[in-house]
Amino acid sequence: MKGICERPEHNSSVNEDDSDNILENILNHEILDIEEFLTDYKALSITIELKEKLFYKKKELFDKIKVESKLKAEYWETIALKVEERLLELEEDHINRAEMWAHFTEIYDEEKRNRIGEVKEKKNQEKQQKKNIEIDKETDENKLLRLILEHEKLEKIFNIEHEIKKLIDKKDGGQEEIMSKQ
Repeated sequence: MKGICERPEHNSSVNEDDSDNILENILNHEILDIEEFLTDYKALSITIELKEKLFYKKKELFDKIKVESKLKAEYWETIALKVEERLLELEEDHINRAEMWAHFTEIYDEEKRNRIGEVKEKKNQEKQQKKNIEIDKETDENKLLRLILEHEKLEKIFNIEHEIKKLIDKKDGGQEEIMSKQ
């Protein structure tokens, strides 16, 4: 029977993805004494040089993680079903353990990308619909604003025209008085 680790924060593992070409990057290693807690495993401390292995830009990586973490349970269930279906299609006789892991991760990544693509497409469509509605509203508001401004301009022109007529009438009235006195 395996021992139970009393301090799970010290328990870690390296999966197939993490171990790709990892030997080339090991700087040093040390086997640790782990009698502090009960386990049948040995602890190994490894220092790895990663500076040349980090190809991700932080923003892109965080955006990707953010989108993945926002997937709803139904999408994760769909991913799980699709991965399971595709794994059952593989011929077990011709695939060794490493190939099986490679196929699994490939299928998982592909299905996850598909679901994330669906989520992004759905969100983009919703944004576009909101944008179109805003444009329609903005267009109506702009039309109304344009009509109000046009009305105000016409009102100013009408007032100016009225003032000119008053001046002309006053001038004509003054001319008539002068003519009548002569």
